[in-house]
Amino acid sequence: MLTPQLKKTLDVIESYMIDSGGVSPSYDEIKDVMGLSSKSAVTRLVNALCERGFLRKKHRRSRSIEVIRPSRSDSAVLIECMSKIRDDPTLTRRDTCVLIDRALAQYARQASRA
Repeated sequence: MLTPQLKKTLDVIESYMIDSGGVSPSYDEIKDVMGLSSKSAVTRLVNALCERGFLRKKHRRSRSIEVIRPSRSDSAVLIECMSKIRDDPTLTRRDTCVLIDRALAQYARQASRA
């Protein structure tokens, strides 16, 4: 699940990569396009997208952001989560979001090791 700002960040990165032939934007370029005041705000957004499994980046490398496309494994993670949610009527909306975020973060960690 993405917040509107995370969705906008992902859209900015994807459209930049399309326009530039696959080169990822710098944090300064993302900051300028999104109208943010600091690169630390971009860092938080990019890290949140990495934790949720939408991006991958190489640490200490410039322009190393990589968009991760959904695959069957992503679908399997979500289907498993949705089954848990369906089977437990006591889950609140917040619990549901946390459950999905944790599953996606786990998948992202496994994908980054591959």
